[in-house]
Formats: sequence, C-alpha cells, structure tokens
Amino acid sequence: MLQQVRDVRNKLAHFRGELTSDERRLIQFAALWLETNLPAEPPHPPALVAIATQAPAHQEEDDAGPHGSYAPLAAHLEAQAADNPSVTLTFQEIEGILKKELPRSAYEYRAWWSNDPMKPQSAAWLDEGWRTTSVSMTERRLTFVRTNDREEAYISFFAKLNARLVKEAAFPLRNVSPQGQSWLSLASLDRLRPELATIFTAFTRRKQFRIELYIDGGNRDANKQRFDQLLTRKSEIEKVIGEPLQWERMNQRRACRIAVYTKAQILTDADSPTLLEWAVKRAVHFHQAFGPEFSITDIA
Repeated sequence: MLQQVRDVRNKLAHFRGELTSDERRLIQFAALWLETNLPAEPPHPPALVAIATQAPAHQEEDDAGPHGSYAPLAAHLEAQAADNPSVTLTFQEIEGILKKELPRSAYEYRAWWSNDPMKPQSAAWLDEGWRTTSVSMTERRLTFVRTNDREEAYISFFAKLNARLVKEAAFPLRNVSPQGQSWLSLASLDRLRPELATIFTAFTRRKQFRIELYIDGGNRDANKQRFDQLLTRKSEIEKVIGEPLQWERMNQRRACRIAVYTKAQILTDADSPTLLEWAVKRAVHFHQAFGPEFSITDIA
C-alpha cells in the first residue's frame, strides 16, 4: 500500500494526470490511518472540554464565502465573469491578491500548484470550480481554467442519495433532480407550508457534510419560537436520532438550523459508499424525529 501511495505522490508531483477515484481513496485511507495511529495527545483540561462540547459549532452561515488563508484568491476567481473561461496570473499578482508572500515551495516546486483537494491552496481554487494549468516555474505564472468536476460530482452523489432514499417507503422524498449545487432539498415536513421545515443535505466550505432540518417559515420570530420549542425537547429528539445534534439558532438570520455533521468533501468522497449510507441513515432518522412535529402526518 505504501508503494502505491508513493506512486500516487509521484504522479501528483510530476503532473502525470489527474488522480482516479481509487487513488484519492487510497491517499485518504493512508492519511486517516496515520492520524489514527499517531501517539495520543494529552487530554484537554476539563474546562476546555466543557467549552468544546457546549458551544455551538456554527453560529453563522458557513457557506457564505471562501474560508482559510487562501480565501482572497478563491474570492478573486469566484468573482470572474461567467463567460470568462480562464485567468492567467503571475506569482507576484497572486501575492498581491493574498496580501502576503507565497511560501518558498510555491517558487521551487511545480507540485505546489497541483490540483490536489487535500492541499489548502488547491482546495481554495477547486472549491470555486477552477483548476491550474500551464504552470511556468521560470516565468512564475500560471493559468486557472474553469472546470465542471465539482458540479458533476454533486450531481452523481445526490442522484445516488435520491435513489437510495426512494427505497425508504416512509420517507417523503421530494426527489428533486440535482443541478450541480452543493446542497439538495430532500423532504418537506409541513403539508400546508412546505417551506417551513425542510430536510436538506449539503457539503460545506469547511470540508464537512451535513443533514439538517432547516426552519424558515418567512417570519423570523415564528422561526425562533419553533426552534426554541424543539430545543426544550432536545434530549428526546436526539434519542430518536441516536446522536447529538448541532442546534444553530442563527440569531442574526431569519432561519434556524438543526444539523448533524461529518467530515467529507465532494472531490474525494463523491463515490464513498460509507458517506452515502451515513446520509441515508441520518435523513431517515431526521424524518422520524421531526416529522411528528409538523403536519406531514396528515398526508394520506
């Protein structure tokens, strides 16, 4: 396996083509194995553990814009006109966009500019639907070109998710055709007001994947009141779902969210059967837990 990992590394380092799904899974498995088998870190002090378990993971909308140290470059690419298929930049121009110097490895190794979603700089442009090409280390310039890899991966994954959920007889699947977006509406839980409570699934910019109940009936105060009512039954609801949830009241926004998260990103996990089964199981559990709270039970 380590020999295979080295071969994949050489393929990336020498620009010998894009990685296959199997090669991505191999790299991911090796990385997770190393992380799991490294010596354990000392436990956090009790006070820190209490803070980590009690504080909500996301108080703001985490899909609002690019994140990370390369976010300015991602935002620059995102702002390009839809009919602009490519952008050529010098290393110096990229530093101007980032308002900081690139690391020395960016000037010394072509592999730094490879389209590897596991690298933070690569993830920044891949997340916005761009990939690098024509990297010139002597002229210190490269070209970003648009790609539809992410859109195709979203369509593929969500289509498989729909196909699995349609077999769940009790699940009120909307069966919306995926359009290449990072999210998909799975089910509405209110017969009279479908927009009030919706089960969504989404890949986030923070390399997470979630199943959520999104409460947005149009009236902010009513949304917060419904959220607070559900929160009083937190223990009972989480018992039905079988795990803790993230209760995101999102005070600065009209809507509220109740969600469960797992680590995942579309370019490496679109073909993951484990992620697919995780999504199916949680979607069904969300319907079992929250369906009785709304008028879906009135549907014949």
